[in-house]
Amino acid sequence: MNKTPMTYPINEGTFMTLTPQEDQSINILRYMDEDNNPYNILINRTTLEKDQTVDDFCEKQWEKMKLYVPWI
Repeated sequence: MNKTPMTYPINEGTFMTLTPQEDQSINILRYMDEDNNPYNILINRTTLEKDQTVDDFCEKQWEKMKLYVPWI
C-alpha cells in the first residue's frame, strides 16, 4: 500500500487519505424532470485493458447492458 497521503476531492469538499492503488469510485447524479419523475445517472470509473480503446470499452458495456438492463 502506498503510504503517501493525498487530498481526495468529493462534492461536499475534500478529505485526507492514503493514495489508493486503484480508484473505483461511483458517482450518482440525481435529477428530477418537469413531471417530477426522478432519475439517476451512474458514473463508474474504470481502467481500460491493454490496447483497448474507449470505443471498444463502450461497445462491450453496451452489450452487457442489453443483457442485464430492462427495456421499457
